[in-house]
Amino acid sequence: MKIIIQAIVASLVIHVIYLVGMLSSGFIKTLIYRPDIETA
Repeated sequence: MKIIIQAIVASLVIHVIYLVGMLSSGFIKTLIYRPDIETA
């Protein structure tokens, strides 16, 4: 039973790290993006 709980906790930690990474990279890309209206 202990190994199942450890696997669930490890999975949750990995998913949280992945989610935070994706959200932060999208947020940073949104902040940095500057549209080029002249060539559009």
